[in-house]
Amino acid sequence: MFREVVLDVLKTKQASSLEVQSGLERKLRGLRTNRDRLEQAFVFERVIDADTFNRMKIDLLAEITLTDMELREAAMDVISATDVVDFALDMLVNTSNRWKAASVDQKQRLQQVLFPEALEYAKGDYRTTATCLLFNGLEIDQTEREEMVALPGIE
Repeated sequence: MFREVVLDVLKTKQASSLEVQSGLERKLRGLRTNRDRLEQAFVFERVIDADTFNRMKIDLLAEITLTDMELREAAMDVISATDVVDFALDMLVNTSNRWKAASVDQKQRLQQVLFPEALEYAKGDYRTTATCLLFNGLEIDQTEREEMVALPGIE
């Protein structure tokens, strides 16, 4: 179920990102077309002077560069859903090993993810008022507990 939920969330996010990418690609094509028309108007048709051409070309090149950067950033949002799920599952299964191998900065970030409202130390025990969303699904609700039968000899 965890895998399906994560895949669903990623598909939604990726659909949104692909929509943004598509819009940026259209905008980039339009800007490049405008640049080509500007060059045509200056070089072949001679309908604008050099100062106007240079000013307009600088503005267009700046906008092309910014749009291209936005497009690259949006493309980075589209990642392999299976890779993300595999990473998340590995993180759940190997949290202690990941903690041991992490740098101080990574440990702080991991702690913030696992314990969103921080840890408290009281009377020799660590406690938290809220658990991570990943661990919420691991709890057995009361009705399931009532339906469970103890193994023979265990009370």
